Amino acid sequence: MDIERGPAAARAASGWHNVLRRQMPALERWAQRISGDHEAADVAQEAVLRLLEAGPEGIEALRAWLFRAALTVVIDRARRRKVRQAAKEALAWVGCGAAPRTPEASALVASVVNRLASALGQLPEPRREAFIRVRLGGEAAADLAREYQVSSRTVERWVERATEHCRTRVGLRSEDLAA
Repeated sequence: MDIERGPAAARAASGWHNVLRRQMPALERWAQRISGDHEAADVAQEAVLRLLEAGPEGIEALRAWLFRAALTVVIDRARRRKVRQAAKEALAWVGCGAAPRTPEASALVASVVNRLASALGQLPEPRREAFIRVRLGGEAAADLAREYQVSSRTVERWVERATEHCRTRVGLRSEDLAA
């Protein structure tokens, strides 16, 4: 029994818990059809987490809400993949001059590049130079360190901080750029 909210709340919680338990296999099968084998369990679990965060007490059509939440999870994941791919293309495009392949990719690349340019403009000059020359230009940190008369470790920290600043401003996480 839910001591803080009383017996009615405990019965309601038990009721939706039973509904969840009964709906999970169907939700996972449906998630498997729309997202693929490798993501189905994660999609179903994330849909349930969203339900718990929303508070199932006020939801009348729990099954419909769960399936809609699972669809939203799949769409969100697809959007994140699209952004990651656009970021990879943007970085490849900036680095080697290759153009994106589709109009949608071009628009996403332009957006990422604009946000990256804005983020770089916010950095102090030594960090900006270090990021551009070491991270994008492939120059050795030791060469830049000699030019600025600082240690290689200082240049590496400038690049790390600039990278984190750019990821934050562009809206990327470290894993977004992972292969």
